[in-house]
Amino acid sequence: MKQILLSIRMLLRFKVYTFINLIGLVFSVSCALIIARYIHQENNVDHFCPELERTFLMTTVTQNGETYLAGAIDRNNDSNFKNPLLDPSVEKVSQFIPFSDDYIMVNNRRFTVQTMIADSLFLEMMPYPVIEGNSTVHSPDDVIMTKKLATRLFKHESPIGKTLKTSTGNIVTVTGVIDEPSTKASMQFDLVISIELSKSWSRMENQLVQLHRPEDVIQLNRKNKVPMQLKSYSDRAIYYQLVPLKGFYTNTTVATYDTLIYKGNQTSLNILTLISFLLLLVGMFNYINLHTVVMLKRAREFGIKKVFGANGKTVFLQLYSENFSLGAIALLFIWTFVEITRGIVTLWLEIPVVADLYFDIWLSVFLLLGMPLLTTIFPFLRYNYAPPIHSLRSISTGGNSVVSRVIFLSVQYIITICLVIAAIYFSRQLHYVLHYDLNYKTQDIIKCSLFSTDRTYGDVITSMEEWEAKRKEEDLKVESVKRKMDESPLFTQWTYGDSPIQMFPPHTECTASTGEKAKISVDFVDQKYMELFDFKLKEGRIWDDEKDQFAQYKFIINETAKKVFHIEDINKTKMQTDARMWFSVGTDASSNPPYEIVGVIEDFKMGHLANPVYPLAFCYSIGGHQQPLLASIVPGKRKEAIEFLEKVFHEINGEGEFNYSFIENEIATLYRDDQRTTRIYITFAMIAILISCLGLFGLSLYDIQQRYREIALRKVNGATARDIFRLLLRKYCYIFSIAFILASCISYILIHKYMESFYHHAPLSLWIFLTAGLLIALISLCTLGWQIHKAIKINPAKVLKGE
Repeated sequence: MKQILLSIRMLLRFKVYTFINLIGLVFSVSCALIIARYIHQENNVDHFCPELERTFLMTTVTQNGETYLAGAIDRNNDSNFKNPLLDPSVEKVSQFIPFSDDYIMVNNRRFTVQTMIADSLFLEMMPYPVIEGNSTVHSPDDVIMTKKLATRLFKHESPIGKTLKTSTGNIVTVTGVIDEPSTKASMQFDLVISIELSKSWSRMENQLVQLHRPEDVIQLNRKNKVPMQLKSYSDRAIYYQLVPLKGFYTNTTVATYDTLIYKGNQTSLNILTLISFLLLLVGMFNYINLHTVVMLKRAREFGIKKVFGANGKTVFLQLYSENFSLGAIALLFIWTFVEITRGIVTLWLEIPVVADLYFDIWLSVFLLLGMPLLTTIFPFLRYNYAPPIHSLRSISTGGNSVVSRVIFLSVQYIITICLVIAAIYFSRQLHYVLHYDLNYKTQDIIKCSLFSTDRTYGDVITSMEEWEAKRKEEDLKVESVKRKMDESPLFTQWTYGDSPIQMFPPHTECTASTGEKAKISVDFVDQKYMELFDFKLKEGRIWDDEKDQFAQYKFIINETAKKVFHIEDINKTKMQTDARMWFSVGTDASSNPPYEIVGVIEDFKMGHLANPVYPLAFCYSIGGHQQPLLASIVPGKRKEAIEFLEKVFHEINGEGEFNYSFIENEIATLYRDDQRTTRIYITFAMIAILISCLGLFGLSLYDIQQRYREIALRKVNGATARDIFRLLLRKYCYIFSIAFILASCISYILIHKYMESFYHHAPLSLWIFLTAGLLIALISLCTLGWQIHKAIKINPAKVLKGE
C-alpha cells in the first residue's frame, strides 16, 4: 500500500506528463479494445453451438470445382443418387431452408420477415436462449420467433398462443420466443417455421450434420468424393462434401445464395487487426517516450537511491507500481469510453459487438497487469544497469537529443502518416467506385416487390378449382398493375427483373465454334429490361418482344465474351453450353443445341469493381411478376412515384410494410465494406494524430524547457526570434522529414500490394502523400509553435538569475 501511495504521489508531482500519458493511453487502448472485441466476435461466430467442433454443413461440388451450400436431397428418386449421410459416423441431420425475402400476415397486416424453415433438430443443434414457451418446433403449425420480432409485432404483449398467416397461406401458432445467442450467429432469422408445414417447398433443403467425432469428416468426405450424374443437376456430375460450421462465416470457397446466411470478410478483419496493432503501438510509444522524459527529470532520485543500496527489485517494483497505478486509472476511463461510444461505434463505424464477459475480463486483466509490465521494461533496463554516477550527471544533460526518444517519436510519426495516407487513399478509392461509369443507366430507377414468390409448389391448394381461382385472381392483379404502370405519367419505362449488379459471376462452361472454351455468366432478360438500363448495342440487334420467344437458342453477348472466344463474325459463330440452360413444354429436354449470336452489347460492370468485366450472354425471357418490379422514374417525380407504387402495393397485398430501393442505393450498399473501412481509417487516423501531437507536445515541452538558459544567452547575444524559432524547430523537422519518407515508402508498398487484386481502382497519386505530409506537418507546427513562441517571450534576465 505504501508503494502505491508513493506511486500516486509521483504521478501527481509530474501532473502535466501524467495527464498527457493518461489521455494518450485512454484513446489508443480504447480504440484497440473496440477493434479487438469486434475481431474476437467475428472469429467466434456460431460458438454458442455446444457441439461446434463436430457440426458441419452439406455442400455440393460441381464438375467445374465450384462449391455451394446445398443438401443431399433426392426428390426425383434418381437411380444414380447415393445418400452421402448413410454412414455410421453421422449422429444426426437437420434440414433447413432460408427465405430472406419472406412475409407474414398479422391481423390482416403484412410484415416483411426473414424466415427459417427447419425441422425440430435445428434449434436443438443450434440452441438459442429461450425467453418464453418452447425451444423448438414440435408440430407443423408451430412457430418460434425472436424477441426482436415479437416486440415488433406485439409490442409488450406475450406472443405465445397468437396466430399468424405465413406466405404459404397456412395459419400457424407462436409457441416460443428466443433471445439472441451468446455469440454472433452466421444465420440471422426472425422466425422458425416447421419444415413439415409443406411437403413441397420451392427451394432445395440445406443440411446441418453432426458427426460422432469431428475427425470422421476426413474419411467421410473421401468416401463421398465420387461424382454422380443426377437429373436435378441436368445430368451433370456432382458430389457432396461436408464443411465445418466453425469458420464457415469467413469461408470464401463456398457460395451461398440467400442473404439470410451471413458471410464475413477476412480481409477486412486483417485490416482491422493491423489498425488496432498500429494504434496500440502509437499509444505505447507515446507513453514510453513521455515516461522516459519523466525519468530524466528523476535521474538524480534513482542515482541517489542506488548509492544508498537500492537493488534492481526495488527499482522495478517502484516503476511497476507507478505504471500500475496509472494503468488502473486509465483502465477505468478506457472502459467508460468504450461503453459510452458503443452506440456511436455501431452506427458510424458499423462495428456492432455482442458482449462477451469472459473475453472482456481477460482483456482487462491483461491490460491491468501486462501493460504496466511492457511500459516498465525499457526504463528499468536503462536505469537499473546504468552506474549511479551516470544517473546523477544526466540531470544536467537531459536537454540533448536522446536516441531512444527520437526513435520513439519517429515511429509514432511513421505510423500516423501511414494511417493518414491510407485514410486519404481509401476515401479517394471510395469516391472512385461510387462515381464510376458502369455503362448502364442507374439514376431514378426504383426497385420493389409487388408480388411474392411461391414458397411451395401449391400443396396448400385442395382442388384444381381452387388453384384455377387463385391463378385467375393473381392474373387480374398482374393485368391491373400492367395497366396502371402503362398509364402512369410518372414512369418512362418499366419491367420485372433484378439489377445488373446482382448478376452471377461466370459459372456456365461454354465452347465457341472458334474452338475457344471458357466460363460465361448467363442471364435471362427481355427487350424492356435492355432498354430500361440503356445497354449500348455494339453489333447486331437487341431483343424484340414481338419477335423473340423463350424457347429459342439465341444469345446476345458482351464485348468481353467476343474477345474471350475470339469471335470475328457473330453470324458465323455459334456457342455450345456444357448443359441445357432452360426447359419448356414441347421441347426435347434431352437435347442441347448450340446457340447462335444475334447481337453484341458494350461491356458494363457487374458486381464489385474489384472484379473484372466477365464474359456475359443474355438469353431471352420476359420478366415474371414474381420478380421485383423495375421502373425508370421521370426526373423530379420520385416522391410521387413512391406514393403511387405504395398505393398499388396495398391494393394487391392489403395493409403492410412497403419496401423499395433505388439502383444507385443498391450500388452504394455493394460497397458497404469499403465505406466502413474508409470511415475506420479516417476516424483512427485522426485519433493517431491526436495521440502523436500529445506526445510531441510533452516531448517538446521538456526539450524546450531544458534549453531556456541557451535561449536566454542567445537573446542576450542578439539572436532574433526567427533564429531561435529555426534553432528549436530544426531537430523536429529532421525527424518529421525522415519519418515522412519512410512512411511514404511503406504506405506505397502496402497499398499497392493490397490493391493488386482490385481490377478497377483509383491511382495512387503523389498528391495523396503530399497532402498527408502537409496535414501532419501543419498540426505538428501548431503544436510546437505555441511552445516555441512561449520560449521566445521569456525574460533572459529572469532565466539567468534563476541559474
